[in-house]
Amino acid sequence: MDRKTLIMALMAVAVAAPASWAQQVPSEGTQAEPGLEAEEGTQAEPGPEAKDHSGPRMDEQRKQELLEHWRTKPDQSWSEFIADWLTPKPFSKKYAVKINDRYAYPHLAASIKMEIVREDEDTVWLRGVPPEDPESPLYSVWAQNQAEEARLVDQAEAMNTPGAVYFLDFSEEPVPSPFQDSLNFEPVAQNLPDGGRWQMGFAVADMNEDGNPDLVFPPRRKGYIGKPTIFLGDGKGGFSEWQNLQWPENKTLDYGGIAAADLDGDGHQDLVLAVHFAPQFVAYGDGKGAFGRIQKLPSPDPRLSSRAVAVADFDGDDRLDLAFGAELDFDIQTSEQIEQSPTAWVLLNRGDSWELQTEGLPTKLIADVIRVADMDGDDRPDLVISSNSLGERRLVYLNRGDEGWQSAVYKGVLSAAYHFDVEPAGDELIATFAQFRMIGGKTQVRNGIIRYPMSFSELVWKDGEPLIWDDDRVAVFFRLAVGDINGDGLIDVVAGRKTGGLEVFLQNDQGDFIKEEAPALGNIGLAYDIRLLDLDGSGTLDIIAGCAPSKEGRGGVHVWLTQPGT
Repeated sequence: MDRKTLIMALMAVAVAAPASWAQQVPSEGTQAEPGLEAEEGTQAEPGPEAKDHSGPRMDEQRKQELLEHWRTKPDQSWSEFIADWLTPKPFSKKYAVKINDRYAYPHLAASIKMEIVREDEDTVWLRGVPPEDPESPLYSVWAQNQAEEARLVDQAEAMNTPGAVYFLDFSEEPVPSPFQDSLNFEPVAQNLPDGGRWQMGFAVADMNEDGNPDLVFPPRRKGYIGKPTIFLGDGKGGFSEWQNLQWPENKTLDYGGIAAADLDGDGHQDLVLAVHFAPQFVAYGDGKGAFGRIQKLPSPDPRLSSRAVAVADFDGDDRLDLAFGAELDFDIQTSEQIEQSPTAWVLLNRGDSWELQTEGLPTKLIADVIRVADMDGDDRPDLVISSNSLGERRLVYLNRGDEGWQSAVYKGVLSAAYHFDVEPAGDELIATFAQFRMIGGKTQVRNGIIRYPMSFSELVWKDGEPLIWDDDRVAVFFRLAVGDINGDGLIDVVAGRKTGGLEVFLQNDQGDFIKEEAPALGNIGLAYDIRLLDLDGSGTLDIIAGCAPSKEGRGGVHVWLTQPGT
């Protein structure tokens, strides 16, 4: 069967009788070549909203010629075909084959890798892998498209608009970071889980009001408990689970993002939960482990869900407010894109209600990390938002008070890149990145950690400076934390790759980042959140990570106390 016939057959597959997944992957040789694999739980590649797949400068007749053997309908244009290709469609689990938590084949006899959008008991919804992904069956067509027009587009934009594009020098060969062994990281394993899916983020707060920081995790993914887990700190770096935590029996929630804050002004910490494929909630606490009242929060569109939440007093009224970032921008019930709705939003705390604020916030940005910092020095907290949307360069939104929000200057931010995590560091941003570029008809990648100096003028800006980078398209940097780990007054970085484990990079007086020998930080799984905090009062920052299983570890909650090397 040729691919044209196969694609036509796939589009016509109807949902069959109830059955479980067919778990066996087709025989060796039927899978697509390896490319950038996202680990379980991460955001899928962007759909048509995140990247213009249509190639506006390519002649429509040329597109028709390239897609002659791919069309499923007569006289279908490239734009129409791509829209159809990226639209989720239902397939029966009786015949579909699950490759991993992100990809599946729609049929035992059809080795065309597709993205998993959602699933229920009998049906899995799949959509085509975006054509720019090397694993997409449309990749060769997209490559021809890019080869014909990318160079002209880049040149025209760069000539007409300074700062319109920013690509790293892909001709430069990666050089491994030098190593040093100056610190020890002592694992704290007692009373902490050494496995499981502890994602997407966690909070650090004094929940039982004993003066020691505690670790607050959302419901564990696939844990089937449906309530948060709190590990109480002893002030010496040790933790133990709060056993008598009281949660309403009729309120079970899924995993997602979490924050802790006193939202009702009673002096006790409350919990904010951004729940995967569900609304957002506040659970009001009493400081003794009981969360008796749970409130559903408003959002700009009930179809939007979030896995990222941040807390700050955005309007200066001494009440803590909330900010959320959307995990998807389409309706999981109908698979239709949600048009024009903000994908980040702020809820202003009015004491007895919540006021929705969206003016100036993004409508196309999908993110799993949202932070708060005063980036422009006006004493108002701004939003720093990561990007799971390829090519989205607006990472900072400035708080303009009653006027809403304004995107900061994004010139100097990498083009055609993901920024899976972005962390504020003074007047700079430190971000993970994976940038793609078509060179010689092939997609090349640069992956690493980059520093972005903040710019507030369209006329004056600085390009981002890569701190650590390589050309690995699989083990891409995914999450990070920044802080002065060794107490020398310089910002250091702890980062995790999608393949698992953590790496520590210490900054020296010349501004170079030297990789620290840290074998204790391996074999932990994929880190979804990393925090640096002095847990034992030693004056040095210790490391906390919430992880999910990967090829290099079982997941779990991990803590390391930082000590000088011997």
